[in-house]
Amino acid sequence: MTIPKSPQDVIIQSVITAVIVFFAGLAPVNVFNRVAVIPSLFWLALITMILWTPIRQAGSFRRFLADCLGELIGRHFAEVVSVSTQVNEVRFGYELFGHRFIKQSIAINGIESIHWSTGQASSMTGRDMNDWSVYMYLDRDNPVNKPNRHFYTVSPARRKGITEAFGLSFVAFLRAAGAQLSDGETNNYFVSSNTEAK
Repeated sequence: MTIPKSPQDVIIQSVITAVIVFFAGLAPVNVFNRVAVIPSLFWLALITMILWTPIRQAGSFRRFLADCLGELIGRHFAEVVSVSTQVNEVRFGYELFGHRFIKQSIAINGIESIHWSTGQASSMTGRDMNDWSVYMYLDRDNPVNKPNRHFYTVSPARRKGITEAFGLSFVAFLRAAGAQLSDGETNNYFVSSNTEAK
């Protein structure tokens, strides 16, 4: 299943990436030519501090670059994989230059609920800012799910109608994979029977 991307997010990320790459490339040239040495060294130190944690989490600089390109130009997807006869996982990732990269794996029986709602912009302004996203809440006790990870944002922020259509198709996708999702109290909320049984 293809996961949509927000054109606005792609444009913003592209501009930010271009600015960072340009000035990160310019800084060593400045240091070598002894022009604006202090600001250039400060910029390199700042970039190193900002990127250190994401590179370490990615596992390598090469995978970090692939993840950055995947966010910008990759095709995002969700797929279901059978881990054993009793356990299925939904895996989220991206396809880039013919290669598939997995970023998150979640046990189907570890899903607590699916819902879509507005984001922080709507909360701050008190009106609908067209920032609806689909969220998947997870069972923290499930051994396949990462500890202390309580939710996963499935879709980018978009208008309510578009998000609702995607949310319903995502719920149908999970149900076809074996998720026991029942209608919740509202039409944008679906809860797992495993959660109801707790």
